[in-house]
Amino acid sequence: SDALRPWIYIWQDKEIERLRKINRLKEYAESCYNHGLKCGDNQDFRSAVKFFNDALTYDPLNTNYLSIRAMAKCQIEDYKGALEDYDKVIELYPTKKDIYLYRSRVKDLLGDWDGAESDRIRAKLVIK
Repeated sequence: SDALRPWIYIWQDKEIERLRKINRLKEYAESCYNHGLKCGDNQDFRSAVKFFNDALTYDPLNTNYLSIRAMAKCQIEDYKGALEDYDKVIELYPTKKDIYLYRSRVKDLLGDWDGAESDRIRAKLVIK
């Protein structure tokens, strides 16, 4: 057991450094997200989308980042991009009722009325 002790310390040090790096990346992602929100507040939705893209580079499964980017994409009439983001949010978090409603609006704008109605029905069925 004493022979393993140095190896365990090396492993612990590497694991601690790995966790610190993940934390730094998440902090950077959060900073990008906050900059995107400020751009959105100033009606600069193209810049907002760029900041949200950066945030998602460092935290790609964050459903808040995805859904707010989808909203910004709608503001610049990138409805297909918004639809992709909403699809991903639903894939990751299928009980997010409001996302079905947002996605239904995008589908309406794209002329997918059956898909939009299906999402409105799904939103009613989601328990939350």
